[in-house]
Amino acid sequence: MKTNKMMRIASVLLVAVLLSTCVISGTFAKYTTTVNGAATAKVATWDVTVANTTETFTFDLFETLKDSNGTSDETDVDTTSKIIAPGTAGSFAINVANKSEVNAKYSTTFTVKVDGVATAEADLPFTFTKTGLTGDLAMKNGTATIDVEWVWPFLETDAANTADMNLAGKTVTVEVAVTVEQVD
Repeated sequence: MKTNKMMRIASVLLVAVLLSTCVISGTFAKYTTTVNGAATAKVATWDVTVANTTETFTFDLFETLKDSNGTSDETDVDTTSKIIAPGTAGSFAINVANKSEVNAKYSTTFTVKVDGVATAEADLPFTFTKTGLTGDLAMKNGTATIDVEWVWPFLETDAANTADMNLAGKTVTVEVAVTVEQVD
């Protein structure tokens, strides 16, 4: 009899556990949905050239060599040696192109060195006139031109000629740095 009573209690407990499991599982039941999405974008290209290159470029101070009045070809100096002297002038242009898929801006700095030593332009007997040193470049084929003209006037005074002689035989180097950056 005791075994029967124990079986009945065990059966009742089992039924109670099954019922409570059904009730509890219904309480914790929930709907679940997972939705995934994706987006794809191409990274914009950056394609800028200065003087038709993306590396170091050179330019020719003697692209045009004129008399200091700037109107006629220079005939008083040895132009094949690419020298500058009082009474000469010249100009050159540097082209900047933006083929990127973003807008950009550019800026230009000039450094003049005499025998490797940076020299202020104000201390030189020749002068530079520069246009187009900064500007905006539209995306996809935006272009700009940096124009530089230089002139070393021929002066008739002894004092001016003596100052000019201080440069005789020295090497003048003009360095140009063009920085192009994306516009936000």
